[in-house]
Amino acid sequence: AHHSHAMFDFGSDVEISGTVKEFRWTNPHSWLHVVVEEDGSAVEYAIEMGALVGLVRMGWAPTTVVPGDMVTVSMHPLISGEPGGELRYIVLPDGSSLGDCQTGDCQTMIEPR
Repeated sequence: AHHSHAMFDFGSDVEISGTVKEFRWTNPHSWLHVVVEEDGSAVEYAIEMGALVGLVRMGWAPTTVVPGDMVTVSMHPLISGEPGGELRYIVLPDGSSLGDCQTGDCQTMIEPR
């Protein structure tokens, strides 16, 4: 059986900005790892995403983000308070945005900042 999403706080949205460490383009869920500077320390956030078929439909590709990219991510945080969550949307280095309809909200192509 597929796991539940009970570990995420869908009543909260957290936005982080940092550097992509890794983008795992895999099924059943893709993962984005972003390193954020917090209080002088590097903190790695593990952000769960949907399956490949849904991501492709939203405009994602295996090279949408690569290590070293500076991104801003909106996510539903982990209830545990650990650094991680479920992707709502990402603001890419060029200012465009992509969402993920399989997890969290279905936001795509948000106006560039």
